[in-house]
Amino acid sequence: ERVEDRRRAVEAITGEETARRYLVEDAQTLLRTLRRWQAAFDARGVLGVSEDDGAAVGDLCRAMTLRDCTLFVRCGGDGGVEARLGDLDLKTSERVGKWRAVEERLGREGWYLGEGSGGEETVCLLSGDRGGGGSS
Repeated sequence: ERVEDRRRAVEAITGEETARRYLVEDAQTLLRTLRRWQAAFDARGVLGVSEDDGAAVGDLCRAMTLRDCTLFVRCGGDGGVEARLGDLDLKTSERVGKWRAVEERLGREGWYLGEGSGGEETVCLLSGDRGGGGSS
């Protein structure tokens, strides 16, 4: 993870300098913890989980809950930041079919490899550095 990649992504979503600094630097512990738990609950990916495996589906639902949460950031006039996670409602197994269909479509359309018809992604952190330098 490069700081410059994070900075570009954050600049695309907010112009507030205190929020930018928080998201690029201070929020990283929280975001890495979320990523670690997502990976722990979903080691195989939605396409690798059998809908008949109750334990695996339960873990997938937990992982998807963590992927779908919202980070609320409030910046105070004193330069302080208050952050909270919200939208942590546990996802249900009824959604597995939908998740699988979305995952298949994203793979088929080249989204994970930056091969979609929209050209090179320059903001999404999943795009990585493809040598084009992106736009800053």
